[in-house]
Amino acid sequence: MNQKEAVDALFAKLETLVTSPSLPFVYENQEFKPETGGGESGWLYAEVQFASGVQASIGAASNFIRNSGTMVVNVVVPRGDRAGRALGIGQDIMTLFKAESISGLHISNRWIGNGRLSAQDSRWYALPVIMEFWSDHLETPA
Repeated sequence: MNQKEAVDALFAKLETLVTSPSLPFVYENQEFKPETGGGESGWLYAEVQFASGVQASIGAASNFIRNSGTMVVNVVVPRGDRAGRALGIGQDIMTLFKAESISGLHISNRWIGNGRLSAQDSRWYALPVIMEFWSDHLETPA
């Protein structure tokens, strides 16, 4: 599984999450303004970071390469909307990504980080949900 396939699998799974009220999904490099983009009640901001692949087998004929990474989903809600709402959505995300395999991608760890007011706009409270994942692929020598 290459990096684009991993991101597509993670985001496809995330987009099955149902929140009440419905929160829009916002991704890296996507223009978004809460006031005009349907985010008055909050939103989910997701980003994925990859570590370098490491050889996971011994042998000259072929090599299994293990790729790993982290997905962070920030649950963003209006300030004063109680931390409990963000925490409830965070727990729903954790349940959605319980230790399992998604299209060959394995979720290894997941946790909820410390919430904080947004550095860009203190009207918003963000709670990060962090998930580590890995996948293997076969790399044959040229």
